[in-house]
Amino acid sequence: MHKLICEMSAAPGALERFLRIVRVKGFTIDCMEVVLENAKFEIKLQLRGKQTASQLVVQLRKLQDVSCISVMTKGDWRTVRQGT
Repeated sequence: MHKLICEMSAAPGALERFLRIVRVKGFTIDCMEVVLENAKFEIKLQLRGKQTASQLVVQLRKLQDVSCISVMTKGDWRTVRQGT
């Protein structure tokens, strides 16, 4: 299981492009939280796939709308399902 956090512009179609890369790279989203604030999305993803999270991050960073993205460590992550 991998956990990512991303900040990206809320431009039309940006979220769809982001999710298309996740799908095309063979990842399945187990949990996702998206917050819109100041014309930017903050996205928290819990996903799984056969590739490493770093391989996915390399591809997502190529998107013009993505301003930052990182793989979360256990200590950094709050489970979305718990709402904390």
